Amino acid sequence: MAERVRLGIVGAGHVGHAYADALVDHPDAMLAGVADSARGIAASIGDPAGAPSYDSTEALLADGACDAVVLCTPPACHGADASAALDAGVAVLCEKPFATSVVSALRVLDRAERLAIPVTLATKFRFADGVRRAHDLVASGALGEVERIQVTFVAPVATESTWRADPVQAGGGVIADNGPHALDLCRRFAGPVLEVLAVAGRPVSSGAVEDSADILARTAVSLCSIELSWRYPATTDIYLAVQGTNGVVRVGWGGAQHRGGASTAWEQIGSAYDKRACFRAQLADFCAGVRGDGRFALDRADVFATVETVAACYDSLARRGWVPCENASGNG
Repeated sequence: MAERVRLGIVGAGHVGHAYADALVDHPDAMLAGVADSARGIAASIGDPAGAPSYDSTEALLADGACDAVVLCTPPACHGADASAALDAGVAVLCEKPFATSVVSALRVLDRAERLAIPVTLATKFRFADGVRRAHDLVASGALGEVERIQVTFVAPVATESTWRADPVQAGGGVIADNGPHALDLCRRFAGPVLEVLAVAGRPVSSGAVEDSADILARTAVSLCSIELSWRYPATTDIYLAVQGTNGVVRVGWGGAQHRGGASTAWEQIGSAYDKRACFRAQLADFCAGVRGDGRFALDRADVFATVETVAACYDSLARRGWVPCENASGNG
């Protein structure tokens, strides 16, 4: 394998462009090709980087130019695209949601394990400077025991006439889209999610998928509250707050702060959110795992847990009550 991982992008939409931007002059990876059903759109990413474009995942893989691919296609395509890559001996970094069902996720994870080919889920917020510093602070014991976590991902998003409004293509609405990030943060700071309660807000005009929702997620040590919406703007800059018995840390788009004990003063501990920096750090982590120089930030257990907890949220919506996450430890 080349010293720099040869990375193919599958899906040339907004996220595909973000990965292409993050790959510019990346020390660990290079853009080796771009695939999209609209080849002209693929070329809009590939041509500036001198990378070939293809009209399908299969064509990209058949060329043999990639060590790994990042899947930026609609969620319903993830299972087939990941399986094709694994069968070609190519590692997979999959955008969220990893799969539209637990069964589909297990099929891919089992195939990857059987073939001994790396596969993981993209979780850019684990690589945000503020989140990393907050986790270091919590891990050090500075906050005492974690008691409460709040996650807020809300912003107006135009989803009408896009695949995000199609439950078959998307696997759901805002819970499927932003839930993996939110639930992974809860799990990162407070351990496996044991049960969830989800309540949807007023649906989009079509009523096909939920465009806002509130989720309560219980772990062994903490109660986590999650607010998700595509419909309304945020009322706070903070997207993650962790309350401990001896202090609190909050992470916002403009930076991160810590307040300890009885103090009323906030200490700045992390920089503003930088999407490109998150993507570049995520790619560095992925490439290290592909080369065998390290382990992914998210292992099989973590990947499975995101799929399972999202599925439990939809089960909760249907049942209108708490739903257990029986395999929340990720041993599925």
